[in-house]
Amino acid sequence: MIATVHARYSELKEAAKEALQASKERSELEDELMDRAAEIEHRRGIYDTALALWKRGEGPEPSKDGVDLRGVEELEAALQEQHVLLDMASSANPAIMEEYEKRERDVSPFLPHGLKIWFHVSDLSIL
Repeated sequence: MIATVHARYSELKEAAKEALQASKERSELEDELMDRAAEIEHRRGIYDTALALWKRGEGPEPSKDGVDLRGVEELEAALQEQHVLLDMASSANPAIMEEYEKRERDVSPFLPHGLKIWFHVSDLSIL
């Protein structure tokens, strides 16, 4: 009886450790995503301001280097392309699909409504 209780306690303790580790990893991912989103928005804001000034003849033409200028339609097309690539890769290695779905679940609460994240199939890093 005591051995059974101890075994169950050990199982629960290990599950709690795993849940805590997953929570820490998610928190780190959340911070990384928030930092990345802020940087993208900051760069786009600077570009948009410089572009407006240039159009009014009040400054030089802004550089597009390092600025993501894609619109919603282009982002949706890129997302669809990544899903196709992922489907092809997942048929060869189911672990890739599992990792993709885990990452998508982890980041989806932090995306604007209706927007999904996409990954490079080669390393599942965020575009």
